[in-house]
Order: sequence, then C-alpha cells, then structure tokens
Amino acid sequence: MSGMSSAQNASGGPAQASGDGSAAVPARRGLLRAAAAARGVPLATIITAVAVVALVYLAGKLIYRLRDVVLMMLVAGFIALILNPLVLYLQRRWIRRRGGRGAQRNAPKLRSLGAGLARPALTVGKGAVSLVVTLGTIAVLVLLLLLEGPKMRRGVLGLLPPERASRYARIAHEINQSLAGYMVGNLLTSVIAGVVVFVTLTALRIPFPLLWALWVALVDFLPMVGGALAGIPTVLFALGHSLTAGIVTAAVFIAYQQIENHVLNPVVMHAR
Repeated sequence: MSGMSSAQNASGGPAQASGDGSAAVPARRGLLRAAAAARGVPLATIITAVAVVALVYLAGKLIYRLRDVVLMMLVAGFIALILNPLVLYLQRRWIRRRGGRGAQRNAPKLRSLGAGLARPALTVGKGAVSLVVTLGTIAVLVLLLLLEGPKMRRGVLGLLPPERASRYARIAHEINQSLAGYMVGNLLTSVIAGVVVFVTLTALRIPFPLLWALWVALVDFLPMVGGALAGIPTVLFALGHSLTAGIVTAAVFIAYQQIENHVLNPVVMHAR
C-alpha cells in the first residue's frame, strides 16, 4: 500500500508542477498589468511604445546601411520631378508617341543597366570612377522615373476613389508646376550670375574666368547661402591678384546680389 501511495504521489508531482507553472503565467501578467495601472500607464501602451521605438531604430539602421542607394534615389527623383514638365512639353511638340514607345520597349534593358551600375557604385572606393558610376546610375534612375512615372501615378490614383483621385491629381500637378517653375527660375538667375562673373573677371584680366564663372553658377543655385558661398572665394582670389580687382569684384557681386534679390527673382518667379 505504501508503495502504491508513493507511486501515486510520484505520478501526480509533474502534473501538479505543470499546473502551477501554467497558473503562474496569468498571475505574472496580472501583476504586470496592475503595476502599470498603478503608475497610470496601461501595459498595452508600454508595449506599443517599445515596439515603435524598436521599429524606428531598425528602420534607421537599415536606411543608414542603404544611405548611398537612398541618396541616389532621392536625387534622381528630384531631378525627374524637375524635368517632367520639360519632357511633357517636348513630347507634345516634337517627340510623338513613337519615341515614348521605343523608350518603353527598352525599359527592361535600362533597368538591367541601372542594376549593373548600382552594384559597382556601392563597392568602388571614393574616387573618380565611383563618381562617374554614381552619376551614371543617377542618370539611369532619372530616365526610368521619367518613363515609369506616369504609369506609377495612374496606378496609385487608381487605388483611390474618383473624387479623391482627381483632387490629389490636381494638387500634385500644382506642386509639380510650382516646383519646376522655381527651379527653372533659380537656374536662370544662376546662369546670369555666372555670365556676370565671367565678364567681370575677363575684363579685369583675372586668370581662370570660365572656371570661376562655372563655380558661381553652380553654387548660386543653392538657396539662401549660395550667393555668399559663390562670392567670397571669388573675391578672395581676385584680391590675391590685385587690390583693385578684389574691390571691383566685390562691388560687382554686391550690386548683382541686390539686383537679383529685388529685380530678377521677383520678375522671374512671377513669370513662372
């Protein structure tokens, strides 16, 4: 009898332990909920906040690892957005449907070319070859976005109700026109600044006038700080050539900045 009772106790021990363990889990959950409620923050809110922080951290790590690709895609998308009105204008005026169809037929080849260019762009070091490959990759991405952009736009708008799709299409068209007009106007004033600097440096017989004109035209394209970044090195270079050349170049820069800010920019931006 004693052997039977001991056997029963032995067989009932694991079952009782498992029952205690399964009962302890809800008890621990209840304690966590009670502790969170005592602090005025529900447990679900704490878990959601932790999950959001973890997802943001992982997304940031992923974007950091793919920063070169993301940067190239952003630059390509920005350039494609600027060039889209020009492409549409040329398509309406000169390039008919045949050109668009031919480009669309070669779209798979362009995709494979972009993929082939992207791989060495991420592996080659920071040198001239990497710069050329990166520029080539951006050019291919711009071309692909210009080719596939209307199809992507129609696909996204097709997922929306007709009223919302027409509203979003109108808003996107207005944003595109405003952005393109601003960029074209800014580009025009930058070219004028480069021409003014070229003429000034050539008249003063300062070396490398074309190089400095290109520098001014490129840097003046930047908003807010472009004028200062373009003018200070140019004036210092002219000042190293002669005091008179430095003073004249500085005066021309100051005068042109005043004309650009108060005359050219309002006229060009209003015309756009």
